[in-house]
Amino acid sequence: MVRSSSFKTITGLLTIDGLLNGRLDISLDAIRHLVLPVVTLSLFHWATLGRVTRTSVIEELDKDYIVAAHARGLSPRRILWGHVLRNAAVPGLTSSALSAASLITGVYVVEVVFGWPGVSKLITDSMWQPDVALAAGFAVYSVLAVLSLMVLLDIIQAIVDPRLREGGSKS
Repeated sequence: MVRSSSFKTITGLLTIDGLLNGRLDISLDAIRHLVLPVVTLSLFHWATLGRVTRTSVIEELDKDYIVAAHARGLSPRRILWGHVLRNAAVPGLTSSALSAASLITGVYVVEVVFGWPGVSKLITDSMWQPDVALAAGFAVYSVLAVLSLMVLLDIIQAIVDPRLREGGSKS
C-alpha cells in the first residue's frame, strides 16, 4: 500500500482516514487486514452467545404462553420471532455486554500475535519501568468503558423487556 504525500492522517485509523481522504483502496486494505484479528477476538464470544441464546430459547419454548399461542393458531414463525426471541434476548444481551467488556480489556493476546503495538504493549512495557500514571490511566479507562457498556445494556434491556420498565414487583 503506497500512500501519497497528499494523504492526511486525521483519526489515526486507516479505515476512516482512507474514506476521509477519498481513498477507498486504503480503507478496503485496512478492512482486509482487520478480518483475522476480529475473527480471533470474536469467535469465543460468538460461541458463548450462541449457547446462552439456544438455552434461553429452549426454556421459553416450554412455557405455557407458547402452548397457548399454538392453540390460538399463530404460525410457528410468528411465535418464534414475536414471542420467544423477545423473552430469550435478555440473557443474550447480558452475555453480549460482558463479552464486549472482556474484548475491551483483554486484547493482549491478539495484539501480540498480530504484532500490533497497542494499549497492551504500553501496559507490559510499564512493568519494566514502573509507570504508576499509565497503570492508573489504563485502570480508569477499563472501568469507564465497562461501566458505559453496562449502562447501555441496562437501557437496551429496559427497551426489550417490558417487565424491567415497570419498576419491580409491587407487594
